[in-house]
Amino acid sequence: MKKRIFFAACFVWLAGSSFLFSQGINEGFSPGENEAEEVSEYTPAQIFEAWGWFVAHQNGIAEMLGGLDVTEDEMISIGKGMLAAARGGDNPDAEGRIGPAAQAYLDERSKRVTDALVQEGKDEEAQFFADLIGTEGVLQLPSGLAYEILEEGSGAYPKATDKVKVHYEGSLLNGKVFDSSLQKGAPAEFGLNQVIPGWSEGVQRVAVGGKIRLYVPSSLGYGEQGSPPHIPPASALIFIVDLLDIVTPPPVEVTEPSLEEIPSPPSTKETSVTP
Repeated sequence: MKKRIFFAACFVWLAGSSFLFSQGINEGFSPGENEAEEVSEYTPAQIFEAWGWFVAHQNGIAEMLGGLDVTEDEMISIGKGMLAAARGGDNPDAEGRIGPAAQAYLDERSKRVTDALVQEGKDEEAQFFADLIGTEGVLQLPSGLAYEILEEGSGAYPKATDKVKVHYEGSLLNGKVFDSSLQKGAPAEFGLNQVIPGWSEGVQRVAVGGKIRLYVPSSLGYGEQGSPPHIPPASALIFIVDLLDIVTPPPVEVTEPSLEEIPSPPSTKETSVTP
């Protein structure tokens, strides 16, 4: 049900955005002198292409179109519908006949594309781990997680309930980095019971001051659903983690209550209870 609402909302939003944009042009939008000079450096085709990119990245629309594996010809058809809406044309589905068929088709196509991506991810993962296991220095745990110690640490080993301070970089098997504390310019702090299982299990294998590379199968990462838009379905992941410190809050100090804080025992005097 949520997917149906999402598809419908995306197409409505696209058409509405196009209409409002065109209305701004038709109502005589006129930039100031400086703006006119800046716009004149670009052709209308470049301006509309840039605007199209912006529109597609609003509210997950680019992700939705990618999930349907839309072709150039199909994008032209979408553009025709948007142009008709922007010009106040009639609704091609005024009688409500196309909508149900379109929804059924989009649902089926989305599933087909997703299933293909999941299978592609599983095949890539299987081949990757088959080549990886047996490599010198790489160990694999019963869970399927593989790792190698890049630098030995000299401090304590964290527990699953600890909060750690780390520098890290996460990448796909093709080398594309999807997250990095180094790029953000500051270390990160995570509770090991609040991250993906591969991270939680793997970081416990390195001591403070050390560095570890984790090879995380999708089952210990983001599963078959992935984490759009950066992590495709069924993606195995690689993390390099520098364990800087264990940042576990100090234990709560327990003190004896004062006499004033000790509650009085209940009265033992009999009382009658009226039913």
